[in-house]
Amino acid sequence: MNENKENQTSGQVHDTEKPDGDSISLTGKSKLLSRLDNFWFHYKWPVIIGAFFLIVFIIGLVQILGRTDNDAAVAFAGPAYISPNDCAAIENELSKILPDDYTGDGKKVVKFSSYTVYYENDLEGKDTSSIDLSQNSTNKGNYEDYVSSGECSIYFVGKNFYDNFITHNRVQSMSDIFGENLPEGITADGYGVRLGDLPIYQLDAFRVMPEDTYVCLTRPYIYGESSKEDRYAEAVEVYKAIINFGQ
Repeated sequence: MNENKENQTSGQVHDTEKPDGDSISLTGKSKLLSRLDNFWFHYKWPVIIGAFFLIVFIIGLVQILGRTDNDAAVAFAGPAYISPNDCAAIENELSKILPDDYTGDGKKVVKFSSYTVYYENDLEGKDTSSIDLSQNSTNKGNYEDYVSSGECSIYFVGKNFYDNFITHNRVQSMSDIFGENLPEGITADGYGVRLGDLPIYQLDAFRVMPEDTYVCLTRPYIYGESSKEDRYAEAVEVYKAIINFGQ
């Protein structure tokens, strides 16, 4: 009897002390979590900073790979709203006029930027209730920043912007651009052409701009695309193609 009890007791002890699978798993997880906690405590900021720069790098790489290089840049600034669809239509027509595929990627691409800006004399006698004066001021600032970037040399601008270009000696004279072969319709000051006097204005896409818009070519800037000799030479060719279209 005693021996049987001892054997049963011994068996019960062994069964109780036998670790099961759950105990092993919990112990393993605890060690792993402890190591992760320890790693995060010591290397948290290097990991965060490294992840931030990795994300920035990936975003930049995606933008670079997905970017389409422009063969030419053209901008409008004046008292008219040009919708994104209208801008696309103008880009399409300008791409047909381009003398060459300057980027060599097999496509002719023009970037057309539009800035709706009204001066006081543009608003005389007009209903101004639909014009957001705060946005108008913002648009003017954005346009001035774009001009200062030197990324564009070909401009379609309202009379106020055109006069400002001339005042600050920012535009090329037509004689410097065309030499003795001056095109028809040059303004009296000799620095541009009124859009309404150009054959290109007969294209529907360009008629969203006022006929009193002036087409001019700015001088090379100290930085940006216009500061590069080859890119500026291309801009001159594109400007000539626009002015000579249909003549």
